[in-house]
Amino acid sequence: MLNVQDTMRTALQFHQKGDLKTAEYFYRQVLKQDPAEPNANNLMGMVLHSRGRHNAALELLRKAVAGGPGVADFHKNLARIYTALGRTVEAIESLQRVVSLSAGDYDAYCMLGSNLAAAGRYEEAQNAYDTAIGLRPTDPTAVAAKAITFERTRRYEDAATLIEPFLKTEPVDIRIASVFGSFCSKLDRDEDAIRCLEGALANDKVPPRLREPALFNLAGLYDRRADHDKAFATYKAANEATPRQWDPAYFTGMVDKLIARYRPGELDQHVRTKIVSDAPVFIVGMPRSGTSLIEQIIDCHPRAFGAGELPAIRQIVVEMFHRVESDQPFPDYLDHVSVDLLSEFAEKHLRSLLAMAPGARRITDKSPGNFVNLGLIAQLYPKARIINCGRDPRDSCLSCYFKSFTFGLHFSKSLESLAYYYNDYRRLMAHWREALDLPILDLQYEDTVADTEGTVRRVIEFLGLEWDDACLQFHESDRQVNTASYEQVRKPIYASSVGRYKTYEQYLQPLIEILKQGDPSATAS
Repeated sequence: MLNVQDTMRTALQFHQKGDLKTAEYFYRQVLKQDPAEPNANNLMGMVLHSRGRHNAALELLRKAVAGGPGVADFHKNLARIYTALGRTVEAIESLQRVVSLSAGDYDAYCMLGSNLAAAGRYEEAQNAYDTAIGLRPTDPTAVAAKAITFERTRRYEDAATLIEPFLKTEPVDIRIASVFGSFCSKLDRDEDAIRCLEGALANDKVPPRLREPALFNLAGLYDRRADHDKAFATYKAANEATPRQWDPAYFTGMVDKLIARYRPGELDQHVRTKIVSDAPVFIVGMPRSGTSLIEQIIDCHPRAFGAGELPAIRQIVVEMFHRVESDQPFPDYLDHVSVDLLSEFAEKHLRSLLAMAPGARRITDKSPGNFVNLGLIAQLYPKARIINCGRDPRDSCLSCYFKSFTFGLHFSKSLESLAYYYNDYRRLMAHWREALDLPILDLQYEDTVADTEGTVRRVIEFLGLEWDDACLQFHESDRQVNTASYEQVRKPIYASSVGRYKTYEQYLQPLIEILKQGDPSATAS
């Protein structure tokens, strides 16, 4: 029999060296001997978390906390997983436990503030950041984060006052300069922010993860003053600041497999659950195509709830792979999924949705990339509804290229990858309309701009809800939106983003040519 302590030491050695595969092997050996061993559950959970297996990691961290309820790090790691799963309320509870156990944990207060802000609890978030600032008054991390909460609540003067002392240093810290760039236009201080950002970015020691958002903000300011050549060059630099891998051929191959797997008229050949709930509504499309706007409109209805951009379906794809006896990737492994396993995942997911809004008739998941998963969604929820948001592909792709996304939309980092991705999105959606028996409502952003009320009425009718005038006042909602479009949904519909690609058309020829290969008629001028 293995000695648990010696095996843990071995596992830790490999973990510290970065050899997670070997570390995982030894952690598993420990857990075979002692399934409740809290340190092994904690560290094994973080290994799985690093691989994107957040649900499996969650089970292990819960065991770690049960075995070591007084260990702050266990609660902190549990909070990290809840955050990754979008389960903000549980993350907050775990972090509150952390700070009760370790009152001087600066990072925990910053994490708590971030999650409170994500939940729209801004005053509490500001209190958490105040505690962090008290612990480290000269550290700009919490100061910049608190300034963002002021920006999100339109307290621009308060944000400026908060960061003003940090603006007097030379060079200005990149985090402070970046947040200043996000709200300076509200105070007519664009040129001040440009100087700060240019100065901060001149420091070649700024790490790429901080350089990228600062470059995006600087590019946006160049765009505002109509310096389009400099704006596009800076957007390009922003997208290249942190190189990320994206394989268009691999994604195209996956789309090919999905089309071959779900043939028209053959959906009943795939296992499907018996779930009759029609509460779930999935809003899909390209990013920056109006998905946040449509969810905001729906959320204004008293019988509906906008749950935001949930990672749940992506997590089901990951975790189901590890539950079936197959080494094939998605979607091939679905051949080995039983109706019982499918139902287990669907029922658990549905419970989590309904818990967000008890009594809601419709609950939306606004994850644009779920267009890839509509075949699986048809198996999970035979009564689900789908809203597909479209937009002129040139405007859609340009808008993606000009945004710093929180999540890893790696295809948005080059114009060519964006065009290939759009073509695959377009042809897969065309296939789903033929192959699936789910109701799909296609919306076009330009139509929403031209006839907002007509579009809103189509949406409400599609959802089977009675009309409510509140849906037309979506921009007055105080609902928290945590996507790149949070600022846009605060405003009435505006037309300035329609045809915006024309301003930058001279730079977009690689994009436009590839889009034409996918559908020439869709890009005709």
